[in-house]
Amino acid sequence: VLGVFGCGVEGNVWSAAVVIWEIMENGAQPYGSLSDLAVLSAVYIERTPLLLPPSSKHHKLSQQM
Repeated sequence: VLGVFGCGVEGNVWSAAVVIWEIMENGAQPYGSLSDLAVLSAVYIERTPLLLPPSSKHHKLSQQM
């Protein structure tokens, strides 16, 4: 994360969003189906957002993400 977003507002917002996603998904591991290398490649090199919005059971809050 530090290499991608640095220590600042963007990195803090991204980290907070991932934690909120984990909470809403009952502790599921983000990017669980991908290898560490695939996640790093997508986020760092391609700058592709990989996390889908949380499941529809939290519809109102997931619209804000």
